[in-house]
Amino acid sequence: MNKLLLLVFIIASESFGFSQDLISISTKTYTVVDAELKDPIPYATIYSQTKGTGTVTNLKGQFNWNIRIPTDTLTLSFVGYETQKFTFLNPLSDTFFLEPKTELLKSAYVYGNNTFLYAMVSNCKKTKTERSKTAKTFFSLE
Repeated sequence: MNKLLLLVFIIASESFGFSQDLISISTKTYTVVDAELKDPIPYATIYSQTKGTGTVTNLKGQFNWNIRIPTDTLTLSFVGYETQKFTFLNPLSDTFFLEPKTELLKSAYVYGNNTFLYAMVSNCKKTKTERSKTAKTFFSLE
């Protein structure tokens, strides 16, 4: 009888612990959009500092995230946009707005190497012969 009660207690405690784990997980869909154009940003990178995992947005700029740790910090980044960090301590909206980032680059100068063109033209002059040849041409009219 004691073994049966022990078995029932173990099964009940495991199912209770499993159900608590399911309640703490909530999957939510978020969207990443351009702050100026309001267009979705596909393939933006989302990285969790706490978990060390990440994901990428789909073509609609959406991603799913399992919230387990309220202090989890997400880093959203995409080329040409400011990187932003968010935590789940405060209620978040379903949409993240990324601000475009402008970077000024130093000037670059490109110089072409045209020495092969000059060599080609000068070689054409050298192959020109100085002697003249006489040629005959015949025309016929009908």
